[in-house]
Parts: sequence; structure tokens; C-alpha cells
Amino acid sequence: MVKPKVELSENALAVATSRYFGEGENWETCTDRVANAVSDVEGVDKLKYKNQFHEMIYNMDFLPAGRIIRNSGKSKGSLFNCYVLPLEDSIEGIGSYYKESLILWAGGGGVGVNASLLRPKGDPILGKGGTSSGLVSFLEASNATAKCIESGGSRRAAGLACVDVSHPEVLDFIDAKLVDGRISHYNISVAINNEFIEAVERDIDWEFKFKQRSYGKMKARDIWYKIKEYD
Repeated sequence: MVKPKVELSENALAVATSRYFGEGENWETCTDRVANAVSDVEGVDKLKYKNQFHEMIYNMDFLPAGRIIRNSGKSKGSLFNCYVLPLEDSIEGIGSYYKESLILWAGGGGVGVNASLLRPKGDPILGKGGTSSGLVSFLEASNATAKCIESGGSRRAAGLACVDVSHPEVLDFIDAKLVDGRISHYNISVAINNEFIEAVERDIDWEFKFKQRSYGKMKARDIWYKIKEYD
């Protein structure tokens, strides 16, 4: 047995038991499982590295990410905390995002997505007819499915959505978090660039665009203040 440098506090033990320990595990057996799994790639040196990893983790000289501690050595479950998925401007692309995000959430991973490729609300859907309900609506639908998933058996699903500051729906995207529960499982971020910062500094207009089409202008500083207001 590796002599511990730090004992788990009562609170730490409660958290580890509820989130990271398998059935019947304690700190020693949990860290042994993790060390055994991550040393598999070391080939003939596996035992040497397993012992080193176990001592390091058990003594808390180094702690892997939560998903690694929870899922290493188990038949199912992700070893990564976060993933980035594509989201294309088509029913097939949106459906694929929903499917992949559900799989990753169920395995314990968080999901990041850049929603900037989705056409804004009211844009025509060529080929199928009708108009788009907008990128925020598709995030709402994703959020509804996220509510049904208990991520990795221990926590609710989490996502991060990013939208470019030039997107015509960016203001609605920012406001979406003001409505309780609307996209509650997502953190949101606005992607800005040097051109936008320069427009803010010069106090000039900023143009909203999608696929080279203009959707009007607004003072860059007003957009900036709106972003900062909800920062």
C-alpha cells in the first residue's frame, strides 16, 4: 500500500464516492484502477509505470481529470471531459449533431459547438421550402434533449455554444440566456475578432452578415456593451 501524503476530507470522500468510485471502491482501489488502465500503453514496462502512476495519483501529487478517474478501466464511458462537434446548416447536419451530442453526454463528456454556420431566423430554406426557425431554436431543441440525459450517470449534460459576432442572430443568441431554462444546459460565448475590436475602439457601425449577405448594421460599441452586460 502506498503511504498517503493527504487524507481525503469528509467532503472530498463524499464527492469521490458519489462521482468517481465504482461499487465497493475506496481511494486506494480507485487510484489503482486508474493507474492500471492508463499504464496499458506502456507494454513490457506496464508494471513499473502502473506503480509510479498509482503512487503519484494516490498521494495527490497529480490528479487526472474527473472523467479519467471515474471511467478508466471500465467498459463504457469517456476519458475526456470536453469535445467539439461540427454543426452544419442542414437538417442532416443538425440531426447528426443531436445524435453525437447525446452519445457524448451520456458517456460523461461536455460538448462545444460553433453554431455560426446555421442560417438566421426567417431565412428561406432553398430546396425544401419555408423559412428557418433560426439558430437559437435549434439550440433550444438540443437543450431539451440535454435535460433528459444524466451525463455519465453522475451529472447533467453540459454544452458550450459559440456564435460569431457578425451573425445576424447574435443579439437573440445573447438574450437567450435571460429566459430561465431556455438554453439552461449551455454556456454561451460570442466569437469576436480584431476587426470588431477596432470598430468598437473607433465607435463605428458593425455589419451583420451571413453568406456575404448584409442584414443591417449596429454600433459596434452597443454590441460590445451588450456582451459585457451579461458577461
